[in-house]
Amino acid sequence: MSRITMESTLAGAWYSADPDRLRKELELFLHHAGVQADPALCAVVMPHAGYAYSGPCAAFGARALALRGGLRRVVVLGFSHRVRMPNAVSVPSRETDCRTPLGDIPLDTDALAALRDHPLFADVPETRRSENSVEMQIPLLQAALEGIEWSLVPVTLGQLDPDARSEAARALSSLMDDDTVWVVSSDFTHYGPDFGYVPFTDSIEENLRRLDGGAIDRILAGDAGGFEAYCRETGATICGRDSIGVFLNLLPRPFTARELAYDTSGRITGDYRNSVSYASLAFYHKESP
Repeated sequence: MSRITMESTLAGAWYSADPDRLRKELELFLHHAGVQADPALCAVVMPHAGYAYSGPCAAFGARALALRGGLRRVVVLGFSHRVRMPNAVSVPSRETDCRTPLGDIPLDTDALAALRDHPLFADVPETRRSENSVEMQIPLLQAALEGIEWSLVPVTLGQLDPDARSEAARALSSLMDDDTVWVVSSDFTHYGPDFGYVPFTDSIEENLRRLDGGAIDRILAGDAGGFEAYCRETGATICGRDSIGVFLNLLPRPFTARELAYDTSGRITGDYRNSVSYASLAFYHKESP
């Protein structure tokens, strides 16, 4: 079988194209991510901004995956920031591997082919050009999972209504097994005039934590409907609402979940006029009593 590579479109822009520099940066983030090993881990929510901003927070999720053990496949559940794709999901059809400056990762072509049998799924190549929701996860996963053989299933969601979200979850649930972990890609609140969202102007740091905390509480409870309602009621500008919503619809029950890390670009830069929030959340299988 001939190999066709899905090339990086963000290296040199969103992250370093120099493999040594990139590896050192990511390894430093991972070194400082203090998490405990848990073989029951099945999924993490991770942010996808530039590494200088979200990398330290995202590293908690990636490090948790690395410590899990028994991992053979990673499904990255992202979404399209720029390409309009109503009630559709894009997965690669031609490519066999994904390439970043840190090397090549094989795609699970059988799993991707099976997904494309579903009418909701197709190959929309434009969603893989300059789309950070999936690509920003991959180098960090490569650094965290170095020495582990694993395959990748990159999934890019379009703009889904509730029925399409449920249908996508049903199709993707076929990939839920003991050898597979899920990376659910989302940043949290985008605050400030640059994002057209200024629900408060004082105590911004504290109010952002409270606003994000309300969403995180509902996500950790596995409450898909409550999470969606919270976003509607507050207007919370959480870009990965569909990624999170689809995942919560396919999450096996019973489960436990916890927050691993939380941060904001406002804290990092010292400037809260415009700020994006980040969280790493972890989900664990729980045996029925």
